[in-house]
Amino acid sequence: KVPIDPGAPLPQIIIEVTNKAPTAPRKLNAAVPGKLEQFLMKALSKKAADRYKTAEEFRAALVASVG
Repeated sequence: KVPIDPGAPLPQIIIEVTNKAPTAPRKLNAAVPGKLEQFLMKALSKKAADRYKTAEEFRAALVASVG
């Protein structure tokens, strides 16, 4: 699923990229494990303070979400 309509006007694209939360993966595919969805939603957060702080933190969370 394309997250943003590539044919949309540039101002609309900018608003969606900067403000719109991504669709939760399980809404698109119920088979996505809950832990993986939590990992992805944190990784994709619009607020930098809410995302993983380091590559190591990101890696550890990814391993935990699929392991």
